[in-house]
Amino acid sequence: MQTPLQAQKSLQEIQTWLIESIAQKLGFSQQDIDPHKPLTAYGLDSLRAVEISRELGTWLGRELPAYLLLDSDLDSIDSLAQYLASPAPIEIAASQVIESPRKPTVKQMFNQLWSKSSQLVEPIYNRPAFNRAVSKALSLVQKTATPQIAATCSTFPPNYYPQEELISIFSQNLDRKDLDLDIENIIRFFTNVTIRGRHFGLSPDWDEASERQTLEAAIDIAVDLAEKAVGNLLEKTGLAPDDISQLVDVTILPATPSIGARLMSRIPFPANIKRMSLYGVGCMNGVHALARIQDYLKAHPQEAVILISVELASVLWQGSFQKDLQFYLEQLPSNPQKYEQMINMTLVTAALFGDGAIAVLAVGAEHPLARPGQPQIIDSRSNVVPDTVDLIGVDISIERGNVRATVKPEVPDLLPNAIRQTIEPLLAQSNLSIRDVSHWLIHPGGPKIVKAIEEAFELDENALWLSYETLAQVGNLSSAHALYMLEQLLVSDKSPAPGDYGLLVAMGPGLSQESVLLKW
Repeated sequence: MQTPLQAQKSLQEIQTWLIESIAQKLGFSQQDIDPHKPLTAYGLDSLRAVEISRELGTWLGRELPAYLLLDSDLDSIDSLAQYLASPAPIEIAASQVIESPRKPTVKQMFNQLWSKSSQLVEPIYNRPAFNRAVSKALSLVQKTATPQIAATCSTFPPNYYPQEELISIFSQNLDRKDLDLDIENIIRFFTNVTIRGRHFGLSPDWDEASERQTLEAAIDIAVDLAEKAVGNLLEKTGLAPDDISQLVDVTILPATPSIGARLMSRIPFPANIKRMSLYGVGCMNGVHALARIQDYLKAHPQEAVILISVELASVLWQGSFQKDLQFYLEQLPSNPQKYEQMINMTLVTAALFGDGAIAVLAVGAEHPLARPGQPQIIDSRSNVVPDTVDLIGVDISIERGNVRATVKPEVPDLLPNAIRQTIEPLLAQSNLSIRDVSHWLIHPGGPKIVKAIEEAFELDENALWLSYETLAQVGNLSSAHALYMLEQLLVSDKSPAPGDYGLLVAMGPGLSQESVLLKW
């Protein structure tokens, strides 16, 4: 079908109408609208494109394709106005959808449906193929109403320990328990992780007298950090606690009541606020929670959610490392291979993890704080490698009264392929490939893991700069780390440009992975 257009309006009139309408719909002043700039740079999405197209058609007195404003050949106000002012007809070819070897775009599907609608001579429910196309197009439109990350606020304990000082303290802690470990081996593990220093909420100096209160003290510090991060986030965004519809908290700490429940005694959130406390997925918990928040906000586009991730690895320094190493050394003669591996695993854990918290504000597409230029949460994907539950984890030993972190040496070998199984289908679902990703935010389980991923995906040596640099600055922050990387990206001199894609990827016990696709 062809819909002829006659130039009833002048080029200048059309251009002025488009500037006024786009400025109003997208929250810009007219002075900020550049007629030569791509429309996508202003955050134009499919829903607003359809709305503007319909209003434009009414103003012109003509029927226009629903997705005219997203046509790749008419990507600016200037080119669109020239096209609309010309006498050439607009052709809507149904073959664009039916015959295209590539996955059709939302625009192509809607243009096909638009052209078909006036030709239907039988009820829609008797047209199965047409119904499937309608369902697919509607589902894709819903995905364009994507939630956004509106703000982040990280916070750390005030005490920062250089890695060299931690080597000395760790060795002294072992001496107090008469544990005979090679100091050169300790130095090697602490040096190989390439960490400059870490924040600790609990003192790394072991105090046997206060060891029994360690977990209770850690939870108190965690709530303090959470309160500060959330308070700063609310102040930064101008929101009040009762503006938040859902509170999500994640941590490795075994806290019951949860960190979120304890936080409500300090910050006046509504008593009936929706709460979700996630536990059991370790370092990937921050990304895991963000993916579930995306699901919620797609169904509640006018609402706002706060995600708080807080970790206190320093709890392990108050007796847990010493008890584990004492047990392994006692068992070493019976099974040298097994227990030497366990000793090394404990040293890696001691060398890697730091303390910190981050609060993230995510908003639905119709929330007042949803604005152009903020990272949109496009999609997510989970993956679990079967029969790998023993490779990564955090155990609570009732017998020895301590918490133990597990990261086995097989992990770096397995992760690249596991992550590939996660991100490649995620990208394909949005018609993207690895080469379309501009910003890689891969949780740094350790430098060996980051290097393995870099090599497996043949990434540029600077692609994973955030993984290396944030690990060096603060150590591995467990569930908070990937979210902290996003915050650092947004304030860096490499901050994303409009249209850039980013991948937020983390791994955890299972062996499991969670990936979130972002777009600016």
